[in-house]
Amino acid sequence: MKPRHAAALALVGWYLIMPPPGPPRSTGANTAPPNDNAPLNQWTIRNSFDSAQACDAAKQKDLDTAATDLNKQDQLAEQRQGLWPDNFSDQEFLVADQFEYATEALCISTDDPRLKTN
Repeated sequence: MKPRHAAALALVGWYLIMPPPGPPRSTGANTAPPNDNAPLNQWTIRNSFDSAQACDAAKQKDLDTAATDLNKQDQLAEQRQGLWPDNFSDQEFLVADQFEYATEALCISTDDPRLKTN
């Protein structure tokens, strides 16, 4: 590999991106699931990294945190056996959405042409 090619590759970083919110839920809850069909240039950059491995590790950490929160929410729901305040369904959606956003997140090269706006 020529030195100039190696230098160009060294400048490429990685973004951990999250999809934008989709349409609000019709249930009246103040939450929205991710819109993973949106063009990548509409996604939010959560963080940037020097390597794909570091990006993947951060994505996995977010996913693990979201899964833990979802499990806690399920355990609380079982313990309370449906005796929740009215806003609990909103909280359920927020935790479920957190997991879905973490699942849909992508690690993408900073020079990916799909990130450019038209």
